[in-house]
Amino acid sequence: MIDLFSRGTSAEIIDLVTSVMAHPDDLSEENKIWAFKAIEFIEALVPVMVWKRENQSFFLDAQSLFGAMAFRNIIDLTNSISIPADIILPLKTYIENLHGFSQITTYEETDENFFVVKQQHFYRAMQFLKPLTYLNGGDELPFRF
Repeated sequence: MIDLFSRGTSAEIIDLVTSVMAHPDDLSEENKIWAFKAIEFIEALVPVMVWKRENQSFFLDAQSLFGAMAFRNIIDLTNSISIPADIILPLKTYIENLHGFSQITTYEETDENFFVVKQQHFYRAMQFLKPLTYLNGGDELPFRF
């Protein structure tokens, strides 16, 4: 069996991860919205992580992908100057379009706007807890959001 995390393309990894998610059509209207937003997020994140795997010897698996989803890590990734602009642009667009992002004045937990934006991101990222736990062989993933 091929380990798509270590050798697969961005599209293959996105397909793998989203294939083990609950299908949006099977969800309530509210949860359906979050599922679609989560898919937009994973489509922005995975190409960055595949680039890091290919160019920075980043070990990519279900656990490291889940860890990369932590809000602080997303901020760090979008501020990285080593990742090519065309690779990072979808992730920057994702974070800039989170409700309240333009009002953030500091990346501190005490900043109310930061908290609101982080919460918006959290709802999207948590859509992947069960799928990535499954892809991690059922081993519980560290929760660092």
